[in-house]
Amino acid sequence: ASGVAPCPSPEGFASPRRRPGRESSERPNPLVNTVVTLTRRQREDHPTTLAGSRRPPLVIIQPVAQQEFVPAVAEVCDGLGIREAAAIVGISFGGLQAVHVAATLGHLAPRLVLHSCAPSTLAYPDTRAEAAAGPLGFSPWTQGLTWRAIRRMTTSDRGLRLMMSTLSTLPVGSWWPSWTPADRASARATFAAMGSGSGFVNDVRQGAPGRSTYRQSVLGSIPCPTLVTASRHDGGVRFEHAKDFVRLIPKAELFETDAPSRFYWLGPSRPALSHAIHDFADK
Repeated sequence: ASGVAPCPSPEGFASPRRRPGRESSERPNPLVNTVVTLTRRQREDHPTTLAGSRRPPLVIIQPVAQQEFVPAVAEVCDGLGIREAAAIVGISFGGLQAVHVAATLGHLAPRLVLHSCAPSTLAYPDTRAEAAAGPLGFSPWTQGLTWRAIRRMTTSDRGLRLMMSTLSTLPVGSWWPSWTPADRASARATFAAMGSGSGFVNDVRQGAPGRSTYRQSVLGSIPCPTLVTASRHDGGVRFEHAKDFVRLIPKAELFETDAPSRFYWLGPSRPALSHAIHDFADK
């Protein structure tokens, strides 16, 4: 997650960028997790599109690279009247966008916070099996079925416990009792709200080993103080990514949380993490 939300549907948006040979007059393009920017002239030219017409004059949706989120962040903040911010925050794959905003939009990023983020210069997903299976289960065409199955499974304590066991490097029985009923309800609400559209596949593509040098150059150019938080028990992202961020970002510091799973905001470790963030923001 980062400061930019994906487009919920290709309907109701227009973009001047064309994909050769692919127009959507007949059928919406399935790539829906993208940023679509419109100039003032384009807004005037397509008023019915912006009004939410079910058949806009033109809908062209394309995958975007992480750096292409930067002008969208700037435009959204400008439209909301946000002239300065306390920090830019990246979570998981959202770190891809957050580091680019931090390197480019100084007025919006006096500080940078990266929670359980990947990729660093290290490739992500962390294993070949995850790299092969992830795009199959979370492609634009299969992710809806995958998330529905996960939502159904996590409605019960047994199913939620099974799901969380895949997001922790610890035996789930060693920490499951530390979660309160409120923690479990929050975890269920998180899974219930999840969806990936085409965003997951797009992000995995940008975590490839071949882009490592480019990611290193971006991380080395970040001028602001940075707080990197991570847990060695995170079953979704190896702790080495956090260490790599701290090694390459000039003003970075690491806070190692004791969270027993990828859901670092749940459980008894939350107060310590909250204090660390407040202390960092007050510096």
